[in-house]
Amino acid sequence: MILLSTVSLLAGLLLAQYFKVMVLVPASLIVLVLAVGTGATHAYSAWSIVLMTAAASTCIQIGYFLGIGMRHFVVAAIANRPSSLTAPGASTPAQHPAR
Repeated sequence: MILLSTVSLLAGLLLAQYFKVMVLVPASLIVLVLAVGTGATHAYSAWSIVLMTAAASTCIQIGYFLGIGMRHFVVAAIANRPSSLTAPGASTPAQHPAR
């Protein structure tokens, strides 16, 4: 169950980098099918399968929102980075004089 939760968290992080929030619906359905299939293959009880499905679905959603946050901070860091148009030793960017 820990492996499935970890993989779901990482999948959520990856999905956040490329897709919008609507991707969580099909991703949760895929996680549901995988968790039920895994539980049935290993002959787990019904409650174990339900718990595994809930944990994996929650982890994919948490991973998605963590990925959105990471992307936000990366974009903010890039936006706050000084421009490459600064002159060596100058504290302000090089600008053309106003006419």
